Amino acid sequence: MRRTLFVGAKEAMESDICAKTWKAFRKRLCGRQLLATSWRQLDIGVVGGGIGGMATVIALRRAGHRVSIYEQADLVGEVGASISCAANGTRWLHELGVDLKKGDGVVLRKLISRDWETGEPLSVYDLGDYEERWGYVHYMFQRQRMHSMLKDAALGDGEGLPAKLFVNHKCKGISASTGAIEFENSSSATHDLIIGADGIGSTVRSLLSIHTKKRPAETSCLHANVLTKDAVAAGLTDFKAKEHQKVLPGRRGRIAVYETIRLPRVTKVQAAATKAGYNINERIGFSSNTEVPNYSVMDEKAKLTIEEMMRISPISTVVTGLTSRQLRYVPPY
Repeated sequence: MRRTLFVGAKEAMESDICAKTWKAFRKRLCGRQLLATSWRQLDIGVVGGGIGGMATVIALRRAGHRVSIYEQADLVGEVGASISCAANGTRWLHELGVDLKKGDGVVLRKLISRDWETGEPLSVYDLGDYEERWGYVHYMFQRQRMHSMLKDAALGDGEGLPAKLFVNHKCKGISASTGAIEFENSSSATHDLIIGADGIGSTVRSLLSIHTKKRPAETSCLHANVLTKDAVAAGLTDFKAKEHQKVLPGRRGRIAVYETIRLPRVTKVQAAATKAGYNINERIGFSSNTEVPNYSVMDEKAKLTIEEMMRISPISTVVTGLTSRQLRYVPPY
């Protein structure tokens, strides 16, 4: 019998997901079958211990399941600079009981676009009333600290059974009939449900015949974390204000492309991020700042605004599980 587990489904229907969307989502996951009303604790294996894997583990742990994490590296960590966590993300961190103090996040108060050569502000979008409007603050986390914060919530004290972490466990095979995972270190494990969270070069996806097409990025940007005092000592202008401001170079500067477009489909959020790599006015926040002299976007009707972004509701309240005998790939909604 196929078992489907829903966590917080009723609340999701009542608050964020309209009936029509929910019906389509349910058909997609359940193949037109009725939802199972029974619940049982599942033994779940998550392949990949990055930010996505740890966030998944926390949700499953809070829902009452036993979870094991398998990471291919000999240590669990992240690389990169900052990661943006808007109100709709901060909300879930609160609801999952994550200790946000451990992430040492900085609250975003303003978006400022500056001239690349002079440093003069070209566009300023004030976020002083952000928490009042959306209910939660907008954090900027250093990726390593955000990952450490999530790892502590997944493995440490708190609601549900602490997850178990296994490093040096690179997945090389999965059996859909038995729910077994084989690793390159000659070990294996069997679970009721297996979740792949092993990044863009995912082994799990390739085992399901889903092959990601990769291509070199057209632009690149070197990110670094530098102390303000060191930047000032090197002769750079001190743009630090009393409250944190995310400083972005103006049009004449090089802007990092926030996220490579994920094939086979491109969401509106990803499309907006890509366009922002070439025109900062396309970025969420600046796209609402229509009064500045240098404002222009490709298509006023197609732009993504901060108001629309806050209305996009993640369906992360829903967790789907299958028994090991019927484990298979479920296409994304």
